[in-house]
Amino acid sequence: MKRRALWALAVGMILLWGVAGCSFFEDKTVSLVKNGHLNNYPASTVGEAFDSFFSNPQWKSFTSDKGKRVVEFAGKCMYFEKEVTVKMQFAVSDDKTFEIEYLDVNDIPQNRLLMAALLSKVYEKAGVKKTDEINAKTKAASNKPNSTTDRQAAQTLLYGNWGIYATDWVKYKFKDSNLRIVTVDAIEPNGESKIWVDTMDEKTGKWSSEYCRTLLEVKYNEKIKKHEMTITRKANANGTVLTDADNKKKFVKVPFE
Repeated sequence: MKRRALWALAVGMILLWGVAGCSFFEDKTVSLVKNGHLNNYPASTVGEAFDSFFSNPQWKSFTSDKGKRVVEFAGKCMYFEKEVTVKMQFAVSDDKTFEIEYLDVNDIPQNRLLMAALLSKVYEKAGVKKTDEINAKTKAASNKPNSTTDRQAAQTLLYGNWGIYATDWVKYKFKDSNLRIVTVDAIEPNGESKIWVDTMDEKTGKWSSEYCRTLLEVKYNEKIKKHEMTITRKANANGTVLTDADNKKKFVKVPFE
């Protein structure tokens, strides 16, 4: 009788430990991120916002090959009327601060521009907006046309595939090797941007600055949820607009090839 009682007690302890492990002993690194706040959205914890926006939210932590502590979130949401799986990774520092350093959609890596747009949607559903202080800092930074931050933002905005409007044909594939940022007149990823660039003709290997100045004007179209771009090329000699086939033609950023 004693043996049965002890066996039942042991089984009960194991079951109790299993339940407690799920409820009360959540990974400390995961809890740090879930209970923390992003600087731009201090009014809601990361866990509250993410768990309310995504379906089937899952959290885990691991150590990267470089020895970094990483918390990974995975969940499902609607993207262009299709359900997709979103994966986001938070890098956790020794001082217990963290930042988002990676995002992919259906295992396809995304840039920081899409990351910012996604976070805006996540926190919008949670009823949280960016603080006025953060918006003011962002606006102030955008008024420094030659700052490193603006150049990086311009690269993030422009790098990628641009197709002719209303078609699937990609005309430009901007990257480090064929696009150089010259001057950023205005940068607003979710608004209007004006960026002077130098482009390379990959057939001749010559940069456009040899004969003209190139202005790329990018505007976010809220209706189609995409960025639109127009190109204006002006001759170096007299500043007149060149009769280029692509001048003033509208292009749209294509997320994937």
